[in-house]
Amino acid sequence: VGNLSTLIVLNLNNNALPGTIPSEVGNMNALKKLLLCNNTLSGTVPSEVCNLSALVALQLHTNALSGTIPSVVGNWSSLAVLILH
Repeated sequence: VGNLSTLIVLNLNNNALPGTIPSEVGNMNALKKLLLCNNTLSGTVPSEVCNLSALVALQLHTNALSGTIPSVVGNWSSLAVLILH
């Protein structure tokens, strides 16, 4: 996943994916949409997500994630959609 530095959209919704969000996702500098909802992801949101300053949409709902969202997310001026419930 970390080698996909020019990827614009990563949509893995509705796949029953287990495990954690890999920290390498932070290497996807061009990413505008990170859509991981309706899976069975667990653990915390990796701090490397802070590197995704071009994000327009971040959807992590309907998983088993825990912990806090990195506070830098509030500084992303391009973020239009944030769904975490």
